[in-house]
Order: sequence, then C-alpha cells, then structure tokens
Amino acid sequence: MENTPIIPLYVYCVYSTNNKILLVEFDDELHFPETRLLKAGWNAVGLSAEEHMTAKATFFKLDWRSYLSWNKEEQKYNSVIQNGGVGRNSDENLVRLWNGGWLYMDSDGTYLGNA
Repeated sequence: MENTPIIPLYVYCVYSTNNKILLVEFDDELHFPETRLLKAGWNAVGLSAEEHMTAKATFFKLDWRSYLSWNKEEQKYNSVIQNGGVGRNSDENLVRLWNGGWLYMDSDGTYLGNA
C-alpha cells in the first residue's frame, strides 16, 4: 500500500497477523472532494472532521437507518446506532475518527463527511 492515497470519506481495512505500525502521511497539496455519493443499502464510510461527531450530526442530510462500526481495541462490532434510536442505539452516540463503519441508507444521498 506504499504511496496509496487515502481518500477522505472512504474506509480502508488493514489486516495483519502480527503487530505492525502503520504510518500515514498527509499531503497538503492534494485536494479531494468533500462529498461522496452513497447508494441505497450498505456503504462503508469514514469521517473527515476535526473531532468525533454524533451520528445525528454526521449523517444529518442523509436518509439513513443504521450505522455499525468496528471497535479495534475490543476486536468486535460496537452497538448499532439507529437514526432516531435511544439508549445504546441512540443517534447521539459518536462516529469516531480513524474508525470506519457501515452505514445503511434507505435511499441514495450525498454524504458531507465533515458536516
């Protein structure tokens, strides 16, 4: 993956059978679109923002139903965040930087990753 550009709003899965350090360098000269077209159904998405954001704020312009992210520390999926959900499924739960997830869309929409 050396010299592979990492494009904001997309997800990159890295698998290793042993511990490795992954260095990510940012190139201020590269400019990527700040939006991404998502289709109805499941989409792998990332967050391009300065800090973690609630799911409600992150996906506010989308017709979304569920967001499922991977907990890299515990090596398991987090609780599903649901649009309009409550408790552990509340859309007030955070979408975290450097931690992609699966977003289920009821219809196509344009994702603003740094809402």
